[in-house]
Amino acid sequence: ACSKLEYVVPITLAQGLPALASLSVSWCDEVKQVFGMPNEQDGVQHHGSLLLPSLQDLELDWLRNLTSFVPQNYIVKAPSLKSVKANVCSKVINFPIQQANNQLDLTLKETGLSTFKELLCNTNDLILYNIGDHKNLVPDLIDLKRLDGLTSLSINNWQGGECLVDISQAMMDFKCNDQSPKCFLQNLKILRVVDCENLSKIFRMDDGIESNACAYYLSNLEIVKIKGCSSLEYVFPHASVGVFSHLREIKLVELIGLRSIVGENNFLEAPILEILHIRECSVFRNFTFPKEVKKCVSLKELIFSMEDIHSEDVNLSDMVNTQLIQKSPDFEYITLGNFEQLFQLQGGYIISSLERMELSNVIRLQDIWKGPIQVATNLREIRVHCCNNLTYIFPELLIRHLPLLSILRIKSCVNLKKIIGNDDILASSSSSPGPQLEMKMVFPQLKKIELENLLKLESFSPVSYHLEFPCLHSLDIKKCSKMITNFSADYLTLTVHAKTDQEPGAVSVVAGSYWSKPPMGWVVKCNINATLFNEENVVVWFAVVCDVEGRVNQMKALKVIELYESKRP
Repeated sequence: ACSKLEYVVPITLAQGLPALASLSVSWCDEVKQVFGMPNEQDGVQHHGSLLLPSLQDLELDWLRNLTSFVPQNYIVKAPSLKSVKANVCSKVINFPIQQANNQLDLTLKETGLSTFKELLCNTNDLILYNIGDHKNLVPDLIDLKRLDGLTSLSINNWQGGECLVDISQAMMDFKCNDQSPKCFLQNLKILRVVDCENLSKIFRMDDGIESNACAYYLSNLEIVKIKGCSSLEYVFPHASVGVFSHLREIKLVELIGLRSIVGENNFLEAPILEILHIRECSVFRNFTFPKEVKKCVSLKELIFSMEDIHSEDVNLSDMVNTQLIQKSPDFEYITLGNFEQLFQLQGGYIISSLERMELSNVIRLQDIWKGPIQVATNLREIRVHCCNNLTYIFPELLIRHLPLLSILRIKSCVNLKKIIGNDDILASSSSSPGPQLEMKMVFPQLKKIELENLLKLESFSPVSYHLEFPCLHSLDIKKCSKMITNFSADYLTLTVHAKTDQEPGAVSVVAGSYWSKPPMGWVVKCNINATLFNEENVVVWFAVVCDVEGRVNQMKALKVIELYESKRP
């Protein structure tokens, strides 16, 4: 910070810096030029060029009075320039750098974008913060042709912006002499938009544009991340929707006005989509992701969270499902939003690659999985919170197809009665009179179970099932006062077992547990005995851990006695 400095390097000495690779100027309130003209030559007309052959990184930070990089009528050639960052340089009007590297990263914060237009043709990664009151990025600030090489675009805290790209006919008539672009952003791979409150559209197009326009506009798009844009109603306009053949990741967070991913359309074709996050989008209405049966599916991570559903949208789920079934009975699909089923399966191929799933506040959801499954899945983690219409999590026949499931967390689902529910076919046979044969289910990789605030949960599995958890090391059950499933552990194999021996409502002594791995100093082989105390809605779980010679951990023993005495009549 040099408070009285007006320029950094005299232009007369600049040619003597052939090895200059990095230049950073910050917090110099009086600096007007980086390369300046000495006082004795002020007022004299100069023309020339400045060559900085080795300059790669240029950073200008908090230069409130900076107006130009070099004196007027000078141009700068920086063929090695790879990164330009300008932060709070609001008065800069002249930045004539030419011949920059074709892989340039340009970051501007509270700095006029139009001043840097000479660099845009070479820009690979463009990051913008608070770029002013302009209503659109293209064409108000940038000519579309200058963005042909752009592969990554990030917009942050743009309060005046209404859309990123406006190619509506009215705008084309006004700005481009009725010359609508045949293509733009065809090389864009990454789009990030954060905290742009007035942004209602990403791309503004007229409905008359051909439906395959996406092939020319966003043909290489791979990643879309949008957060905190409260006015945004949809991501892609209906007119632009084709096949997003390269789209791998969609993350939409805190978009309280978002109703759909695609305007006036429920479907999105993204054959290699791997990650789909939709969180805190309280009026999200519908989205359908269809896949043909037995076609390769790449989806690995699904996170969906919503809150209030408007009553006006109640009938949309039936309409969308019917349309898709009529299109092809051999389709599997994922339906997010105002729907009763999440996965509609015809073999389960659509979930075969899924590794992580989180559902929260999906209040109409009744079935996570519906339909037959024939293939093993890669599902490793599932979390379900506040899905109040669910009565079960897994159908029985799905369990054998979950060989990699490692983490199960279920919380605050007020109507949940079972973790594993009866399949429709098996339900009728299991209700017949007479003794039930014991059946075994194994969760070979399940390591952690958390069940919390499930006031109607009665059992982990249907009656007469014997569950085995050979890898379980953490079992945490809280506020599940109706739970009757008995958990125990084999001290030789450390396999945890669970059984539900009777129908809910029967009176008996029940064993439950809260169990975690013994500390490092404990003998690995241990016996776990757990007892459940019920008193109205209060459930206390505790465990006594013994080593193989029968010695009891004294601290745990004292706690057990204390709990037992407090519950005696």
